[in-house]
Amino acid sequence: MSKPITAADVANFIGSDFIAPDVPQTPVDTDWQIKLAAHISAFNERYANVRYVDKQMIMRFTEADENYHGHTDFDLMGQRDFVNLYQNTVIKTGEKAVRGKVSDTYDNHANAWLKHPDCRVYHDGVVFRPLPIGAKPLPASYYNTWQGFVVEPRSGDWTTIKQHLLEVVCSGDTALYDYLIRWIAYKLQNPHKQAGSAVVLRGKKGSGKGTLGHFLLSLYGAHGMHISNSDHLTGKFNAHLANCCLLFADEAFFSGDKRGQGALKALITEPTITIEPKWVAVHQQPNYLQILMATNEAWAVPVSADDRRYCVIDVSSDRIGDRAYFNKVHRALAQESVKAAFLFDMLNLELGNWHSGDIPDTDALKDQRLYSLDSVGQFLVDGYQSGGFTSNSLMEAQWRDYINATELYNCYLHYCDRMKIDQYGRLTQAAFGRVAVTEAKLYKDDKGRGKTIRYCLHSIDDYKARLEDSYRIILDKQG
Repeated sequence: MSKPITAADVANFIGSDFIAPDVPQTPVDTDWQIKLAAHISAFNERYANVRYVDKQMIMRFTEADENYHGHTDFDLMGQRDFVNLYQNTVIKTGEKAVRGKVSDTYDNHANAWLKHPDCRVYHDGVVFRPLPIGAKPLPASYYNTWQGFVVEPRSGDWTTIKQHLLEVVCSGDTALYDYLIRWIAYKLQNPHKQAGSAVVLRGKKGSGKGTLGHFLLSLYGAHGMHISNSDHLTGKFNAHLANCCLLFADEAFFSGDKRGQGALKALITEPTITIEPKWVAVHQQPNYLQILMATNEAWAVPVSADDRRYCVIDVSSDRIGDRAYFNKVHRALAQESVKAAFLFDMLNLELGNWHSGDIPDTDALKDQRLYSLDSVGQFLVDGYQSGGFTSNSLMEAQWRDYINATELYNCYLHYCDRMKIDQYGRLTQAAFGRVAVTEAKLYKDDKGRGKTIRYCLHSIDDYKARLEDSYRIILDKQG
């Protein structure tokens, strides 16, 4: 019988000096091939070679049982850093034939994996595309960072949570509870859509306003984010929002921050979000955020008279200090069966024609409109609460049914001086007049002396009613 032709014989014959590691050298894998295959398999569990925005990068995964939120985590590193990480490692990757002699070829663990045909690669890149339960997955060429919910929905009992939401969070208001529960259900049923509005829970410390946020975070896992710093909400570097569906902002927003006001509004209603990671190009992606806020500040969010972004709820103080009650609630929150039951009912809740913009006009929301008034609105409200207008601190304010237009504007400037409102927050006399007429519904007439323009305020009760109607606020008694 003739001697079998070896790979080295073929290499010598065709003039090649390299035999690819994926070409079988013998009918049965050799020891080094088995070790290489095991290495590639292990690295595929831990890493992936991906296109991220404008860079080729390595994803490194941390398994769910190593994380507090129950989902697989990942971070990104450049390929050069990845290779350098394994520079002190070596593994056999093949055999090379030179002039009839076969010698081994070696590489470090990173390069061996990157060059192997079975390397885990996502050629079309990394995306975040939340999918409703039962939806068709993306093509295999994409790595979708969406991992679904932490628990599987199952029918069961979540009475303790329901009672807390109805009796404490919503203070027994069934209409408010109905909006809140549908706001939650809409996002759970449609993780691929925006919520369209934000819910703001305002209450004293220890009232239980943060309980809902932490419970929902336990459902979303890696797709929920708890922040307590305004920079993490409206700051420049926001890569933490790239894979987020639920954002729980706990005492994380200052309503007086003008720059932050615009950014917050955009996060709630704009269809896209600009993501700016460090050292990676700025890019846009669809906005999937639902924002839940909790605060003990009186002024929680900036709200105009026609704003439909915020549902503001005053959380009851009745359970403050009731340790037995909160122990019971927290035990329920920690049970997977309760989470599964809640998720099951939310996914099966019939929403009908519910719309996030049909927000209950709570007293807490009216408070936000009052606190958010511009300098003219603040001045006009102050006139009611002070019982009249004055341009001199030494003179007592007195109510008049009519007031000269120039005099009222001078009273406005005096108010701005007293409240230390800078020039950027003040209006010219012409702009002041337009706002006073269109927003506060003050009437102008020229029936005074000559052609002097004056404002008709009417009685103080009528004036109050017009302010409340125009600005959609509630005013306290004057004085």
